[in-house]
Amino acid sequence: MAQAAGLLEQDQFSCSICLDLLKDPVAIPCGHSFCMGCIKGYWDQNDHTRVYSCPQCKETFTPRPVLNKNTMLAEVVEKLKKTGLQSAPPAHYYAGPGDVACDICTGRKRKAIKSCLVCLASYCETHLKLHDVLNPGKRHKLIDAFGNLQEKICSHHDKLLEIYCRTDQQCICYLCTMDEHKGHDTVSATAERTEKQKQLGATQSEFQQRIQEREKELQDLRQAVQSLKHSAQTAVEDSERIFTELIHSIERRRSEVKELIRDQEKAVVSRAEGLLERLEQEITELRRRDAELEQLSYTEDHIHFLQSWQSLCAPPGTGDLPSITVSPHMSFEAVRKSVSDLNERLEDVCKVELVKISESVKEVHTVEPRTREDFLQYSCELTLDPNTANKHLRLSEGNREKQLGVIQSKFQQRIQEGEKELQDLRQAVQSLKRSAQAAVEDSERIFTELICSIERRRSEVKKMIRDQEKAEVSRAEGLLERLEQEIAELRRRNAELEQLSHTDDHIHFLQSCQSLCAPPGPGYLPSITVSPHVSFEPVRKSVAELKERLEDVCKGELLKMSESVKEGHTLEPRTREDFLQYSCQFTLDPNTANELLRLSEGNREGTAGGLILT
Repeated sequence: MAQAAGLLEQDQFSCSICLDLLKDPVAIPCGHSFCMGCIKGYWDQNDHTRVYSCPQCKETFTPRPVLNKNTMLAEVVEKLKKTGLQSAPPAHYYAGPGDVACDICTGRKRKAIKSCLVCLASYCETHLKLHDVLNPGKRHKLIDAFGNLQEKICSHHDKLLEIYCRTDQQCICYLCTMDEHKGHDTVSATAERTEKQKQLGATQSEFQQRIQEREKELQDLRQAVQSLKHSAQTAVEDSERIFTELIHSIERRRSEVKELIRDQEKAVVSRAEGLLERLEQEITELRRRDAELEQLSYTEDHIHFLQSWQSLCAPPGTGDLPSITVSPHMSFEAVRKSVSDLNERLEDVCKVELVKISESVKEVHTVEPRTREDFLQYSCELTLDPNTANKHLRLSEGNREKQLGVIQSKFQQRIQEGEKELQDLRQAVQSLKRSAQAAVEDSERIFTELICSIERRRSEVKKMIRDQEKAEVSRAEGLLERLEQEIAELRRRNAELEQLSHTDDHIHFLQSCQSLCAPPGPGYLPSITVSPHVSFEPVRKSVAELKERLEDVCKGELLKMSESVKEGHTLEPRTREDFLQYSCQFTLDPNTANELLRLSEGNREGTAGGLILT
């Protein structure tokens, strides 16, 4: 009783009229208790109406009820006075949402701890003590506090459910066994509880194992999401770095192409300017000699004429230039086209999985040599001696005077040709400079467009990674949410099973067991296997391969371009000496040589029809 007193509130044993502890407590027909003096005084005020009511519930009574002291309640109050009362219980003693409230408490109700299947009422700890005091010796069936006690009563016979029908798998009363459940397999609720208790333990183990499996899947999935995010971030950073390096490489290639064009231009212009200078010198020399020949043609001094003839009529020396033919296609159009081709090919690599380069760089042609005219520069005028000339030759008289006019005409023709070559070469140099400038500007523009295209590819790759990351993370987060909900539901059901396993209410146990032990429904997720290789590594690898292939394309194209430029500016042999540098010694085999060839000693010289082959 002392332990119970520690949990009681003073207002539970207070009179609602005087608000003090009950004195000579009496209970009126509605069940409320008051001090005998207080309720008498309250009703005395209503004697003239002959209608008496309860101060709390307002229930009316006619005639005036007879009041008798409740000696048992008076003893409880006296004992509580001796042990002392607590001013107010802690807040957790009061019933909250989801709790079963005490049916006896007035005002703010406290939590019920037991329910009586006989009284069909739930009691807090205080009123449970009073229930035991007021029902001494009576065997009332007490169970854990239960909200809806009406579920314990048979809806057909209004009797307590005490039997379990295995045929229909439901709780029934004893009258049901003689009615609609007659002949069914029935056992007592206690016996069925014992059997179901074993199944409950197995079900609990399954639920706990299921919870552990789901928690492992949840952990793996969370780690996979983090790994995916980390991998996506790394892939974005790597692709940014790789594309930036690629752009820097393209910028270096742009500078190399520009330098190549300028070096080309400088070399060609320098060579052309050297030719221009020598052409101008030759034309000046030809004009001087032509003027002297013109003057010599009018002299009457035969001795002076003959003395000057030999030197003035001599052909141009070996230091003079051969005839020059200027290429009509002397430009950097091939370089410009090669840069444009490079751009297209790099674009193709990005678009269609790296197409190999198929075209080569066109050569830049500058000065082209003639054939017959180049050799005519080595021709010379000669005067034959009548005493030593062949007898079949007929020499004219005064042949030297006649030849003077012919030589003058050749000099004048050569001057005109030189001036024409000089003009063509100057125009070619200007055209070459314009072409070089246009090639530089075009290559700058094309490389800039290429860099912009690569920057777009970089943005596309980044967007692709982020979109893929977003889709995968969204899908994983959906699974995470459903997993968390399922785990929470499994834990709730497992907790209810644990609580159910300790209940003393066999009927509640049997009624709840079937639903709680049911396997997960179709809404639950199947088992989830998380891939151990969730990453964007293939994307990073493909971007790196793209960079390598683009680099290879650039290097190959620039190498071809450089070689083509060098080949285009190599001086071709013009004189015999130029050709002889490519000569080589060889020995003919008498067994395999042509039968018309006559070989000399050492087999190094062959004669065929009078033509000596060396």
